[in-house]
Amino acid sequence: MRGFPKQTGTSCKASATLNDRIMKQTILALILSALLTACSQPASSKYNLVMICIDTVRADNFWSLAADHPDDELSVQLNSALRYLSAHSSSPWTIPTIASVFTGLYPRQHGAGYFSEAVANLDIQIPSQLDTSMTTLAEVLSDQEFETAAFPAHPWITADYGLQQGFQTMRPGRGWEKINRHFFDLLQSQDDSRDEPFFAYLHYMEAHDWHLKPKRERNALVSGLSAEQLALAESYTQSTACSEPGSLICQRNKIYVHAIQTLRQAVADVYRRLDEAGLLDDTIIVLFADHGEEFWDHRAEAIERNEDPRGAYGFGHGQSMYQELLRVPLAIWHPDFAGREIREIVSLVDLFPSILDWLNVDHDSNDLPGHLLPVADQNDTEPRIIYASGNSFGPQKIATREGSKKTIWHLRTDQQEFFDLDTDPGEKLPRQDDQWLLRSDTLLGDYLELESLTQAATPQLSQSQLEHLKSIGYLQGLDEQDLEQANQEETDPDNDRDSQ
Repeated sequence: MRGFPKQTGTSCKASATLNDRIMKQTILALILSALLTACSQPASSKYNLVMICIDTVRADNFWSLAADHPDDELSVQLNSALRYLSAHSSSPWTIPTIASVFTGLYPRQHGAGYFSEAVANLDIQIPSQLDTSMTTLAEVLSDQEFETAAFPAHPWITADYGLQQGFQTMRPGRGWEKINRHFFDLLQSQDDSRDEPFFAYLHYMEAHDWHLKPKRERNALVSGLSAEQLALAESYTQSTACSEPGSLICQRNKIYVHAIQTLRQAVADVYRRLDEAGLLDDTIIVLFADHGEEFWDHRAEAIERNEDPRGAYGFGHGQSMYQELLRVPLAIWHPDFAGREIREIVSLVDLFPSILDWLNVDHDSNDLPGHLLPVADQNDTEPRIIYASGNSFGPQKIATREGSKKTIWHLRTDQQEFFDLDTDPGEKLPRQDDQWLLRSDTLLGDYLELESLTQAATPQLSQSQLEHLKSIGYLQGLDEQDLEQANQEETDPDNDRDSQ
């Protein structure tokens, strides 16, 4: 049996040298082991991600309800969220906007939601899909061992438009209660074995659908409201819509406001359930709307231009680039950041790079137009430049914004409208400024030079998908024969479709 060396001066020195070497090797081994452990850590060490889209919700209605009712459940919860009061969509309707959220690209780049005709008409034209070559947020996170699941009420998400790319689970449902129930089922399964983080996407449609229901259903909905609910809805209707209190547009606006309040409760329900499951400290929650809704805010301008193929002048969405459609609510609960209001201009294209940064997921973001979302006001920064494009009804338009200065370019007539949103937030007083015109031309040129990364192609729709889309107001003029012809053209190799 080998013993320790004798304690002589020389042997002590040799022993110390040997011990130092052993100690260094041990430390090196521990460091290497730690690095290997960090590299091979299960994905459960990362945050979960929950994204909630409240379709068709205007920012002014949403934030006014929050400010005037500070004690309701969601308002209390919002106190701990980053509240972006100047968030903007990349398009005035769903497909191009959600494609931007999922890819971090502007519509000009990802190509989804475009039309082959010069004048868009979603009543009779099938829009283009997101090309499968695009990488979505769900695909990136799925590669990072996230469990990915979508619970949408919107048929655009479940149809073959590429928005479902990367989701391992797709459970659609009609009504926020069913959407939440599907999500809570996911939480329950996570309780049993929470080895991997999850990315859950919820998409509600109440603010999109309720005010468009047939007359009998609208009347029944209004008559079913309590006096308190009716008073609340009347308090937040747009003055433009209710200049005639008994009009159809006024009734629709009241129902719309009630739907927003209902969605606030739906979101509060999700937040509460995450809290009860002990997941708030492990989860990033992103709440946003894809676009707003117009209630005659710019009806006179729409009638004068006579551009809407539906004849629905100044009502709905997809037809203009005014703020009632582009400014949207955005709130983010992040375990590392205290709640606060942020007034910096941001875009929904910022979500993709910001989320990946917060989740410590490496992704090449050099070609992405978005910025990392600020978590505090940055008043000393240069004015932010953002864009929006892609109409679903009428001639195409592009909106640019730099600081408070906004331009809407009407491509068919090559006319531009200039607004200063600081002094004219309602966009009622178009400005004339030669210097502004030169700057606007530069910004528009920069947007047009963004590389189109994909060719626009239309997907095939099933008859059931067509019926679902019709039930919420889309493709009203398309019948079964038109659908069959469109699907045949899409699969015809000799069909040469121009990209947009």
